[in-house]
Amino acid sequence: MKTLLLLAAFSLGATTRLFAQGDLVPPGPPGPTMKTLDQIEARTPLAGGTDTITISAPGSYYLTGHVAVAGGDGIVIEADNVTLDLNGFTVSTTSTEPGSAGVLLSGDRSGFHVRNGSIRGTVTSNGTTYTGGGFDYGVSALTSGGARISGVTVTGVRSGGIFAFQAIVESCVVQTSAGNGISGGTVSRCRVSDCGGNGIFALTASDCTVASSANGIRATVATNCVAVSNGNSFGIDASTVSNCRGESVSGPGINGTTVQNSSGLSTNAAGITGSAVSNSYGYSANSQGISATTVSGSVGVSFTNRGISAEVVTGSSGTCQNGGSFGINAVRMATNSYGYSLSGTGIATTLANGCLGYTGAGTLSVSAIYKYNT
Repeated sequence: MKTLLLLAAFSLGATTRLFAQGDLVPPGPPGPTMKTLDQIEARTPLAGGTDTITISAPGSYYLTGHVAVAGGDGIVIEADNVTLDLNGFTVSTTSTEPGSAGVLLSGDRSGFHVRNGSIRGTVTSNGTTYTGGGFDYGVSALTSGGARISGVTVTGVRSGGIFAFQAIVESCVVQTSAGNGISGGTVSRCRVSDCGGNGIFALTASDCTVASSANGIRATVATNCVAVSNGNSFGIDASTVSNCRGESVSGPGINGTTVQNSSGLSTNAAGITGSAVSNSYGYSANSQGISATTVSGSVGVSFTNRGISAEVVTGSSGTCQNGGSFGINAVRMATNSYGYSLSGTGIATTLANGCLGYTGAGTLSVSAIYKYNT
């Protein structure tokens, strides 16, 4: 009996310890778990309307409606370190007030970024004459650096689409500008058409498509671009041109110090002009296909003029399709090259090595002072 009582007491004590309760006094009210509005949208809204919007403090801003001003600028930025998101809306005017801009960076500012929207005027063109109202400039940013413009479309302006030297300009569209299309530092993935001035004027231009009445592209470096000049200027004019196509009516299709892996076409000027041309194609109706100091691995074709005109030609082909000019005219030397002229000379040079030249119906035609393996 005593043994049973001891066991019962031990079991009761163990059970009490296993199911003991903690402190029943609550620790305090629960804290907030929701984010503040500033944490969700940490930007300042800008209401649309008909008045000029002025931004005078650093920060991130976004439009909540269209801006249509009767005159003057659309949006003016008077501070450093400003990001302006047009948020898909349009800044527009029909005014002819001179000096105005859709977005104006006032003074030499840094840390500026405008993106994602449209700037619109009513300027139209018949191909040579531009008429109508609109901003002088879509975006005007006279900055020494730290500026970026992306995803902006500018149409119908009277002087320039995007005027922002030293700025990064990317994924933008400019259509119908009486002056330059885009003037920037680094310009990439942009499309410009119907411009009275240079389509793109920049330090570097890459992956762009341009049509202009003046130079299509004028840059230090042009890569992976297609540019057309509808006037007497260059399709592409750059120190270094690679993987590009340039066309012009009365100017060279491409003009560059170094031109490689590219094609240039012109009606009345050389297809390609330059210092060193390699692995490229040049065509002209009435002038040289390629005119350069050295030409290698390239093809030059002219309908009535020289296919290739150079100091030294290596591993290339030159053709005069219809006329009495040269297929290849190499002042100093032609090596491992082929030239054809309908009624002129296939190859004319001082030294020909490993070359073939033909005229007319297959007659050999190589004019050289020194010939080797030819």
